[in-house]
Amino acid sequence: MRTPFGPASGAVTDGRGQGTFRRSWRGAREPTSFHPVPNASKRQRIAAYGVARDPEGRLLLARAAPSLTLRGRWFLPGGGVKHGEGPPDSLRREVEEESGLTIAVGPLLDVLSDVRTLPDGVSLHTIRLVYRVDSWEGTLRPEVGGTTDAVGWFTPEEARDMPLAHYVQIVLQKGL
Repeated sequence: MRTPFGPASGAVTDGRGQGTFRRSWRGAREPTSFHPVPNASKRQRIAAYGVARDPEGRLLLARAAPSLTLRGRWFLPGGGVKHGEGPPDSLRREVEEESGLTIAVGPLLDVLSDVRTLPDGVSLHTIRLVYRVDSWEGTLRPEVGGTTDAVGWFTPEEARDMPLAHYVQIVLQKGL
């Protein structure tokens, strides 16, 4: 394509230079039986969770309160990362809310991803950042009027027999 200024001396003029693009880098679309979820029905959530083990090797778990869709299931303490908040800061805030403990966040152990459909039909994609908790202090207590109604330390054997959130089962299977 020529501009009013014309090509510069020695310029590539065969349509492959800077500023020229092929129509698409993708091939032809193949037919599919998958029907996409409308954007209004999709949500993505980033959350940070902590793997805290006491000196006996027991895992700290919190139980979802009756007001939640996961009510009665046990999960790692942690939760959603707020806009502008760093994941380790989010983890510290959530663990203190849910358990009363103040923690030191260790290294990132894993990143898990899952998609589930909520009761209202929204497709929720959650990206879970799983950190090791290096240390903690404080008195263990359940959250009052919040997202959890119980918290405790459990051996891996005890935890396997409990109603766990799916991602906690994965964490246990991986031995994190």
